[in-house]
Amino acid sequence: MHIHLLVYASVSQWLKHITYFHQSYSAVKNRVIGNKRQKMNLINQGIVNKLINILNDKHQPEEVKIEAVIVLGSLAKGHDNQVEAIIASGAIETLVTSECF
Repeated sequence: MHIHLLVYASVSQWLKHITYFHQSYSAVKNRVIGNKRQKMNLINQGIVNKLINILNDKHQPEEVKIEAVIVLGSLAKGHDNQVEAIIASGAIETLVTSECF
């Protein structure tokens, strides 16, 4: 699994292939653990907005939403500018105010 497939895959592709998402989640998790540069690369490529879209989709299975939250949490464990980018994306508001679960 190449990480760029996750970053450039459309949300609709993720929704159709839950197994693919789980594999992609594992790829992201393994790629970014302890690697703040990789985290920022993914943030810059738009992964946070894709994860927010998954959380806001009422048709998305709970398991996929949980994985999306875990990825957001992993991305937030970085430099201040990475955390600021996640906050600026509206991820916190989505988690706190939406009925994503």
